[in-house]
Amino acid sequence: MKWRYALYAVSIAGLGWAVIFGDPPASAVSEPARPPQSGHRELADDQRPLGRGVRDDEVLALVPRARIVSGVPDVVRSTAFAATDWSSPASSAASATGPVAPAELPFTYVGRQRIDGGWQVFVSSKDDAPIRTLRAGDAVDDQYQVVSITDDTMVVDYLPLHTQYSIPLE
Repeated sequence: MKWRYALYAVSIAGLGWAVIFGDPPASAVSEPARPPQSGHRELADDQRPLGRGVRDDEVLALVPRARIVSGVPDVVRSTAFAATDWSSPASSAASATGPVAPAELPFTYVGRQRIDGGWQVFVSSKDDAPIRTLRAGDAVDDQYQVVSITDDTMVVDYLPLHTQYSIPLE
C-alpha cells in the first residue's frame, strides 16, 4: 500500500513541476471567436434538419405527434417505453421469498489455540481487516454467530436464515 502513496506523491510533484515550469500559453488573453468575413453562410438543403427551404429567422409551426409517428407500427409505439425487468426469474423468486444464503463465508480460517479448556479460532476477513479471534457465542458482523468449536470443526449460524455452516479446522 505504501508504494501507492509514493506513486501519488511522485505524480503530484510532476504535475506541480509542469504547472510552474511548463511553457506559458501562446496568448494569456482569451478572445471571442470572430464571425466569418464572408457574412452569412447558407446551409445546403440536405444539412437542414427540419423545414427545408425555410429561412433561419422563420419559426415553424408545431407538428402533431400522431402525424410524425404515423408510419411506426402500433406494436413498436406501445412497447417503446414499456418497463423492462432484466433480472432472471430465479433471482426475482429468491428475492420474493426473503434473504438469500451467502455463496461463501466472509472470513477464512487461519488457526486455532486452546485457552482455558476451550478453543479460540483465528479468522481473516476478505477485506484487509486485521485477524479476529472467535470463541463459541461470538457474533461476526451481526450476521453470523459461532455456535460451537470442537477439535476438528467450527459451527457457524447464519442469523438471517438460521442456517448452520460447519467449517473444518485443519
